[in-house]
Formats: sequence, structure tokens, C-alpha cells
Amino acid sequence: MRRKFIFLAAAPILEINVPTDTVPAKVNQTAPALATPPHPLDALWLVRIDDSEYGPYTGHDIEKYVEDGRIDAHSEVRRENGGQWIEAIADAALSRLFKPKLRAPQCRAESSPPPVKASGGSTVVQVTNMVQQPSYIHPSAMGADKSPGVALLLSLIFVGAGQLYNGDVGKGILMFFMCVFLWMVLLGWIINLWSMIDAYSKAKTLKQQHQMFMLNARIG
Repeated sequence: MRRKFIFLAAAPILEINVPTDTVPAKVNQTAPALATPPHPLDALWLVRIDDSEYGPYTGHDIEKYVEDGRIDAHSEVRRENGGQWIEAIADAALSRLFKPKLRAPQCRAESSPPPVKASGGSTVVQVTNMVQQPSYIHPSAMGADKSPGVALLLSLIFVGAGQLYNGDVGKGILMFFMCVFLWMVLLGWIINLWSMIDAYSKAKTLKQQHQMFMLNARIG
């Protein structure tokens, strides 16, 4: 197919035939999206204090522990995927956590109150009450040194035994009677499975809480 273009001018009319097949089609090219590089603190580290290993923790978790004073620049760390134990400040990614932060300058008051002066024959006595709040730690925050594998094995042998091992006596007894009742309609396997999963996850949580409590106690 050919299109006709007519140009009008003072000169004679010129007729040009341009074949449409020669016009190149428009090509839409979309640039590939650039992948966001991972954050240096997204990696995992192990922490060793007094020959005891804790973790793994992400760099963001370690940053919070540094702010709380639980981990300092000389605490021993290593990457989860292997490597030697080194000081935290020697790690390329963690060293930035120990750089001094600039503090905003404090504004001084334009005028300070005049000092208190005693009149003749009198004495000024300054009394300061220092009341220290007693530190109380709830027993649930201490956790317990429980083994998730032992809890799972006990629940596999006897329904509710894993809960008794974790200290959930009421839950363990309830699971036992529910299992006996449901096995009458051949559905007791649901409670068996629930008992094993619950015992394993609760023991794992208690163990992690116990590790964090011991870490805070040794650092503090």
C-alpha cells in the first residue's frame, strides 16, 4: 500500500509516493528495575560472653543491645556463616555502631537565680533525698533453660507431657482429656499434633528468654 503526499507551492505540483512498509515500527523498551542492595546490618552474628554463645542476632538487634549497654566494642562476635571470633569494633559492618555520636549543644540559661545567702546567725542546709527504685524482674521474663527437643519427645510419647515439662500444667491436663474424648470419634490425632507443636515452640521461647536474661545479668 502506498500513500500520496501532495506539496503545494509556487512551482508545479510534485507528487511523492512513500511506501508505508518502509516506516520502522516504534519499539518500546523498558529499562530493567534495579534491585535494592541488602543492608549491611541484615546479616546474622553470634555473640560470645564468658565462653557462652548467644544468637544468632541481626545487626539491628545488636545495635539495640549496644544502645542498652549489653554489648560493647570489645565483645566477641562472629558471622553465623563461619569465621573467627573478633571484637565487635573490628567487624566492618558493626564498627559503625561504636562511632561517637554528635550531641546537640546545650543552651545555657541567660540568667541564673541568685545564690541563697543566710542572714546573720543562721545556716542554710540543703537536703537531697536519693530514693532508689527497687529493681524487680517478673519471673516470666527470666525464661527457663528448656530443651525444645525434649518437650517435643515428651508430647510424642504422652499427650500433655511436653506442656507439663514447660510448666503449663493446666494446659497439659486439658490436652490429655481432650485427646481422650476426640479419640472416641477418631479425631484425637489433632490434639496429638497440637500438643507437639505447642510444647516445642513454648520450650524454644523459654530458652531464648533465659539466654537473654543471662546475657543481661553477666553484662550488667
